[in-house]
This record gives sequence, structure tokens and C-alpha cells, in this order.
Amino acid sequence: MNNAHQDHRYASVLVKTSARGLASHAAELLLEQNTELKQRYEPKAFSHWKTNLESRLLELSAALAVGNSAIFVANVSWSKKAFLSRGVPVSDLASSLKTLERILEKALPEPCANAVGPYFEKVEKELESPAEETPTRLSANTPMGKLGARFLVSILDGRRDLASRLILEAVEQGMKAPEVYSNIFVPVQEELGRLWLLGDLSVAEEHFATSVTELVMSQLYPHLSAGEKKDVTIVAAA
Repeated sequence: MNNAHQDHRYASVLVKTSARGLASHAAELLLEQNTELKQRYEPKAFSHWKTNLESRLLELSAALAVGNSAIFVANVSWSKKAFLSRGVPVSDLASSLKTLERILEKALPEPCANAVGPYFEKVEKELESPAEETPTRLSANTPMGKLGARFLVSILDGRRDLASRLILEAVEQGMKAPEVYSNIFVPVQEELGRLWLLGDLSVAEEHFATSVTELVMSQLYPHLSAGEKKDVTIVAAA
């Protein structure tokens, strides 16, 4: 495993295990430095942004685990569209991410902070670009697409155990874990965001679906340390 990959993996672990504390610190700093933003989200400004930033950190950790910034950028992109569709300033999202970046720069060891930096640079470019209509990327015409569709349906049906089993069994049968992140988790997260923007999912349903996806992501963590070029045997977490 090369040094760059080690730094990403170590950063992923640190971000995930410290997510709650880092999110709390970032939320406090964000609201201290943005009076107008604080007023806009009262009376639950702190809890709102703490929850939001903790989710951002878990998304970042998942992206770092496989060295794929597209996972992080895709989630932020959907958040940008959600802000726009609801008439909420995208500058609020940008400010929160900038604050989170500053917190991580101070909290993480230098090699890990250096690994995280480019992820935020790509997110910043995404926030500056015009929002575009994004059609669904899920297709039943490929094995990955079929699995992604089944995974999504099981989540929407509230069948968390089935969703987990579908992914873990696929990797046991030879599908590479990094491919699952890029070709299943990212399109599914995008589709969940699309359905939410269209009003086809409630906030509670979207939160549940995202939490299930993050759970299954975490179940694959142990199998990513072997590197993208090795076949791995998946053992489902109890």
C-alpha cells in the first residue's frame, strides 16, 4: 500500500471516529461567525448544522476510504440542488463546508489534512458551477445497474438487512468493493436525492435511506484496506 493510499485510509478512520465532536465544533464556529445564518435557522440552528456537518463528515470518510472524491462531490451537489429548490441560499452550504475544512485542517495530522484538501477544492468548484438537471443513472441494462436498482428498492421498502445482504453477497461472489462505491452507492445516492427533490421521498424516508447506505458502506471498510486490485472476501458485520 503506497503512502498516499495510507494517508487516505488513515484520514477516513480519523474523520469517521471523530465525526460527532468535529461536527459540534464546526457548528459552533459556523454560527459564531455567521450571525445572519444563525438567525435564519433559529431556534434549532445548532442542532440543524451539527447534524448536517456530521453527515458531511461521514460522506467524506466514505469517499476517503476508497480514494474517490466523486462520492463526496455527488452528495454536496445534491445538497446544492436541494438548497436551490427550497429557496435557501447556497452560500449557507458553502460557508458550512468552508468552516468544516478549517476545522479539519487543524484537527488532522498534516498528511491526512493534505489528503482531505483536494476533496474540498473539488467541492468548492462544484458549488461555483451552475446547477444542472441530472437524470437517473440507475439502469437495469447492466449487472451493476440491476444490483443498484435492487439495492435501492430494498432500502425504500425499509428492508435494511436485505439491502446489506445484496451488497455483501455480491462482493463475496467477486465484485470489487471499490466498484460498489463508484457504480452502486454513488448512483443510488444521486437517485435518492433526485426523488427527494421531486417530492417523492419525505425527509424521514431520505434520512433512513441515507443512513442505510452509510451503514452498508461501513460494512465494506474492512475489505478496502487490501487495495483496489485485490479480490476480497466479505464478512458481514454482526
